[in-house]
Amino acid sequence: MKILFFGDVFGRPGREAVSKILPMWQKKYQPDFVGMNAENLAHGKGATSKTLKEMMDLGFDFFTGGNHIFENQEAAEILANENFPIVRPFNCINNCLGRGWRNIKKNDKQLVVACLMGQVFINNVENISNPFFAAQDFLSEIQQAGLGKAATFLDFHAEATSEKVGMSHFLDGKVSALVGTHTHVQTADEGVSPLGTAYISDVGMCGIKNSVIGLDTEVALNRFLNKEENLGFKIAEDGEARVNAVLIEVDENDAKSKKITRLQENVSF
Repeated sequence: MKILFFGDVFGRPGREAVSKILPMWQKKYQPDFVGMNAENLAHGKGATSKTLKEMMDLGFDFFTGGNHIFENQEAAEILANENFPIVRPFNCINNCLGRGWRNIKKNDKQLVVACLMGQVFINNVENISNPFFAAQDFLSEIQQAGLGKAATFLDFHAEATSEKVGMSHFLDGKVSALVGTHTHVQTADEGVSPLGTAYISDVGMCGIKNSVIGLDTEVALNRFLNKEENLGFKIAEDGEARVNAVLIEVDENDAKSKKITRLQENVSF
């Protein structure tokens, strides 16, 4: 089984870049499942039914969320709609619509997909339970659902690399793949453990290359230099885009990963 997963897709530039790259990568790698982190899909904050449908029409099979997935005005409608294969953080503890995990089925194959939020350096942690205890609860739930032997893909949406690496040891051999998202910077620590768990600290992002993790450079620098919070939220929309993703190969006989490949491609519009 091959899983192609894209890092945080950031607004219109990210969607357009992915739309150019995905057909080529589908032909080259022939993935069984294609997914993305969609918490920045609609202009950087959350997703809409329109943007999700647009990505599903391209060939995406599942979407994971994060702290921004709840910020869009369509969040409640989207997360409650069973037609959208999207998961919000499993360890959300307040006003949590939707699902923290899903069993995605396609062409006689199945993949359990889940998402967790980290707590270190994250705002509003009062709305997030301990991700390590939540990970145990997730494993118990899929065991009770009769999916204990299924391939499992977990997106850990977290800021601190220490928390992500810690989770990789905590879940070693218990999930097929654990990938980090949220920082929008692709890391070079991809690998498969001896117990068969594929891991990378951060998949990266899909958005404008000449930006501050997807944000307009001038606005971001003014915030750092002058603490000008009133400049608002402005995404970078011009110039070359960068697409970050990973390709994970899982042995369906034992749900253990065999290989993880880090992918990166620049896209000109």
